[in-house]
This record gives sequence, C-alpha cells and structure tokens, in this order.
Amino acid sequence: MTFLATGPGGIKIEGQTAQLEFKENSEQWEIVVTLDTLTTGISLRDRHMKEKYLETPKYPKAELVVRKSELRSPSAGGSSEGKAAAILKLHGRQKAVSIDYRVRRVGSGYLVNGTIHLDMRDYDVATPSYLGVSVKPNVEVAAWFEVKE
Repeated sequence: MTFLATGPGGIKIEGQTAQLEFKENSEQWEIVVTLDTLTTGISLRDRHMKEKYLETPKYPKAELVVRKSELRSPSAGGSSEGKAAAILKLHGRQKAVSIDYRVRRVGSGYLVNGTIHLDMRDYDVATPSYLGVSVKPNVEVAAWFEVKE
C-alpha cells in the first residue's frame, strides 16, 4: 500500500507499507492496514505522522470495507475495472468513499489494484505541517494485493 501527500513548491511525501491484511466473508471484502507500519523514508517525519497526526496508539488501524456486490467480477483469465462505493474507517471516524479499482482473474484467485482519494479533515486528522510548510489535506492512497480462493 502507498500514499501520496503533496504541498507547495512541489513537496511530495510518499509513504508505504507491505503490511496489508485482507479479510473476506460472503458479502464483503475488508482491507486492514496497521498504521504503525507506514514509512516515508525519514524517521522524524514517520514519528510525527504516527504520533501527532494519525495518533496510532489511539487509532492503530485503517479499515476499508467493500461490499462484493459493488465489484464486477472478471471471468477466467479476464479483468474488470470501475468505481465502487466503500466505507473507510480511519482515526475513529468512518466515511463513504469511492474506489477506482481493477481486478484481474489469475487461476482461481484475483490480482486487485485500487485507489482512493481522501481529505484528511474528513477524518479529523490535522493537516501535517513542519517549519511552517503544510501539505495539502487531500491524499491519494493506492493498494494492490492478491486474493486466493
């Protein structure tokens, strides 16, 4: 999973984690990220992100829930893409979001790519600022994973 935050003067903060948990039941998919595993490549920035903004001791996970009925399932060897409604739970809040997704059928499983755009203010996350420079509150989050049946 990756995220991208931008700011004035071409500031780009890219973060990532390989710690993605996938849960499935008959009606929905749930993708869970343990926020303490996010890294940006700068340890001080990571500490601020986790302690000051995401408050990971209090809100350790982000969860995205997508009803299977929102997704077009591809046939064997095929792929599908589109937009799907989902619920994002972050920082003690939950909000409906739209996902741009692509699902490719591989054998008996799927390769899934998805992107959401969110406004941190919707989740009561303060806009990160350091030495008077703030990033924009809009963040792009992308995830990719494999689902095996």
